[in-house]
Amino acid sequence: MFGRKQKGILSLAVVILLIAITGIYFLISYRPESHANLEAQQETTNIANTEKKIPSPSEIVMLPDSTCIYVLDKEKLDMSSMPKKRFKVTMDGDIFFNIPDRPGKFAVRTRLLKLTATGKAAFRVIAYSKDDGEEVQTLYGNIIAEKNYKSDFPAPETLRNNNLLMINRTIDLMEKEENQDTRELAQWKKTTGALKVSRYLQP
Repeated sequence: MFGRKQKGILSLAVVILLIAITGIYFLISYRPESHANLEAQQETTNIANTEKKIPSPSEIVMLPDSTCIYVLDKEKLDMSSMPKKRFKVTMDGDIFFNIPDRPGKFAVRTRLLKLTATGKAAFRVIAYSKDDGEEVQTLYGNIIAEKNYKSDFPAPETLRNNNLLMINRTIDLMEKEENQDTRELAQWKKTTGALKVSRYLQP
């Protein structure tokens, strides 16, 4: 028979053993998420957060050639047809252009930029006359970008797929960056493409 002291020691040993077994079980059961899964979750979170940065259009204008102009924000928007199937937009604000494969040139004018698109193109222009800088984000297309003011460095830039153009009047600098991550803008375009056109511009 065990004495009282021996029983106490035995009970303590049993408790310690149970604690050890429980700890080992949790260590075995715990499976931290892989690094790849964590990166995927972080990327999903980042995309979800950045998607909120592109607002829904307040107006969608469709031209006779099926060009769609998505007005995200505007201070000014003037549209006019020109000879030789050309079309001109003068803008002040934040606007996305979705241009089909159309004949003639499509011109966009801001305070600092002259943009000329030929053929199929999709791009966003953020250009407020109150700001020193403007930018153009392209999904695809062939767009000639020129300064819309007298400059000591007047050389144009040609924008194509996944390009970003930034211009600053104060320092007279226009710079193009290639191979941009445009997934956010592409997803926005896909989503807004299902929205109803607000206004049809007559020929």
